[in-house]
Amino acid sequence: MIFGFMKNKKNNCKPFLFENSEITIIMNPIKLFLALAAILCVSMLYAEEAKVQSSKSAKGPVKKLTIISQSMSDNENVVIKPSSSNKILGTTYTSDGRQLLQDNKEILWCDSIGHVLEEVIYVGLNMPRGFVYQYITDKTAMAYEYDENGLIKGSFKQLVYNTPGKLELIKRYKDAVCQSGDSIIYNSQGQKLMQFRMNGKTKEWALSQIFEYDSLGRTSKVWDGGATYTIEYRSDGSYTEYHTGTKGEKWERKITVNKKGQIIKIKDRNEQIRFSKFDKHGNWLLRESIQDTSSKLGNIITTIEREIEYYE
Repeated sequence: MIFGFMKNKKNNCKPFLFENSEITIIMNPIKLFLALAAILCVSMLYAEEAKVQSSKSAKGPVKKLTIISQSMSDNENVVIKPSSSNKILGTTYTSDGRQLLQDNKEILWCDSIGHVLEEVIYVGLNMPRGFVYQYITDKTAMAYEYDENGLIKGSFKQLVYNTPGKLELIKRYKDAVCQSGDSIIYNSQGQKLMQFRMNGKTKEWALSQIFEYDSLGRTSKVWDGGATYTIEYRSDGSYTEYHTGTKGEKWERKITVNKKGQIIKIKDRNEQIRFSKFDKHGNWLLRESIQDTSSKLGNIITTIEREIEYYE
């Protein structure tokens, strides 16, 4: 069952269900982007960076990383109707005339030692937000959010790194008030052991993740807020994650790697993902997926292309 939003007489948003044969989505495009991102990335919530193949994770002396993402439904009756206040979406199509549910681009610039200097996110042809980074010390950074006019907003992030350069604390602020945070504890090998999350209302920290490793240093078990999964590795480097949800539901997630150890395929319970076109640093440049939403929204087909520039 899929929820959307529609305007009431007071211009507030209230949820509605897709019930008709023709699905009309009336919502702020940024909210639509976030909602779709949640649907499209649900299979990535548990894995570490090496397994998740995050679109922002890249090896080598990266200078600029451009991520172009497009999603569409295979249901031809899905129609996007933008809200009157924001018409970013609703007129974006592919070359073959298919209507896009998601059309966004993200660009990150880094310095020669791997620090992110700036990131900007475009939805359609508009730039809803960006972040500029200021490094106070080699272990502390501030990321200030700016709007489409380049003006600094009241939102910013504080990031603290340990000596090896791994992120160990992030706090998110709005109007000088901390809204949320994450704290990460590593072992002596630099592997993530535990992660704590701060409740924005109570300001209390609670354990959110626990990681265990086998004798070879590979992740063997993860506890994530009540859900868990264990990993069984095969001789060729491929592996299977055996998941148990918070309600006891069980499913498998199979990850296939090539001879170079690069992930080329992920098969989840309702999604299949393929990675291809690797560059000389071993970074993937094309990610294609299809996800069964089990709803009138149909199957979501997503393509993510990356363009990576390196320092010489």
